[in-house]
Amino acid sequence: MDPTDWAGLLSPVGCVVFLVVALARGWLVSGREMDRHEKIWEARLVEAHERELIWQKTAETREETSRDVADQLRMRQIVDETVVKTIAALPQVKTAEGV
Repeated sequence: MDPTDWAGLLSPVGCVVFLVVALARGWLVSGREMDRHEKIWEARLVEAHERELIWQKTAETREETSRDVADQLRMRQIVDETVVKTIAALPQVKTAEGV
């Protein structure tokens, strides 16, 4: 084999081709290492899904709470208006001046 054939493999294109082939065949990373990374990835995915569910529940709870607060404020306003109308309807007591 001619040494110039080997030199062609050292060109940037040859290096990229070798890297792609090596990654595809598993020459650079062992199967055990890939399994370990896959397990880590799946664990992170499960954790992210759990966090998503927690945030979704928190958002639903916040929305319900804000609706409850708005209802309470409306009820408080109705009660306050009723109290003011009741007090305004009471007869005024005349007081003696100077006492």
